Amino acid sequence: MQITIERPRHGWLPASLDISNQQFEFRASSVVNDPPSEFLTVALWIVAPEQPLPDVSPNTNPPFADEDTRGVHFWLEPAWHTLLVQRLDNRTDVRLTFYQNHDGGLFVGPDDFRTSERTLFDRCSVYSFAHMIYAMLASIRHETDSELSTRDWHPSSDLHLQQLANLLPRAL
Repeated sequence: MQITIERPRHGWLPASLDISNQQFEFRASSVVNDPPSEFLTVALWIVAPEQPLPDVSPNTNPPFADEDTRGVHFWLEPAWHTLLVQRLDNRTDVRLTFYQNHDGGLFVGPDDFRTSERTLFDRCSVYSFAHMIYAMLASIRHETDSELSTRDWHPSSDLHLQQLANLLPRAL
């Protein structure tokens, strides 16, 4: 499993998901929302659900979400993709589902006829997923270090990235 996002360039965020032998590559708008911050929020949410979430991106809670579901949104203008992360009952695993909408419109839910749904992982370890997100975000932070701008990386994200690192087991 690998999720890669790069530093936004000219308002577009190169992204790729390679999960369970399914590959998706696209460029998402970094104007409407902030996918790196949403990934960080989702990672913190799955490893420490009792802690308050950072308020860096308002779109991490899809309209149909409940306390066990969060998402990372990619706006392709007008189309969109959403990676939905659902905590399972055992709290040690998550389910990853990828939604794609190619003709735009609001995300009204997984049953929307315009939306295709693919379950990428029926069961994935919380810590494996969070560790992968941490590695990806640390890489983005390193790339951005020399040309840091608040549009590319929120200043508060450093604190939240360190918080995530402290919550992850060192063995991974």
